[in-house]
Amino acid sequence: MDVIKIEDVWYTASEIIAYKKKADEYDSLKATADDFEKLTSKLKERVAQRDESLIKVREWFYNMEWDDSDTTTITLDRESANDFLEDLGLERLSTSWSASVIIYATINSLQAKNAATAKELITDNIEVNFEEDADIWIEDVHVNELEQEKS
Repeated sequence: MDVIKIEDVWYTASEIIAYKKKADEYDSLKATADDFEKLTSKLKERVAQRDESLIKVREWFYNMEWDDSDTTTITLDRESANDFLEDLGLERLSTSWSASVIIYATINSLQAKNAATAKELITDNIEVNFEEDADIWIEDVHVNELEQEKS
């Protein structure tokens, strides 16, 4: 039987293995408890933010001018609505935008048999990559200047 002496106490191999297993279980429970603590803290923070937002909504309604019949008319422009949403910790409303864009590009070392072919290669192969959620299309590609490079 394998035994080991630690600080004047003799332990068997199975006792040491059992102790290590318990220590590993403790470490795992400690990590779970730490994760739970972090999650609980975040949840408390979110509840506090929600409560603060609800108070702001109530104050907003409370501060309106109510007539004798307990009714009011709400007229709200987009900027005021966005300010209110921002005060609540929410994202502002978005607006769709359109744009006409001019892009200047320089193309060097394009191999072509002649100027007409070079121009065709350019107009047929220009692409625009726009990495946002929007519709984009190329209406026109105009080659301003085309000159043969000097060798």
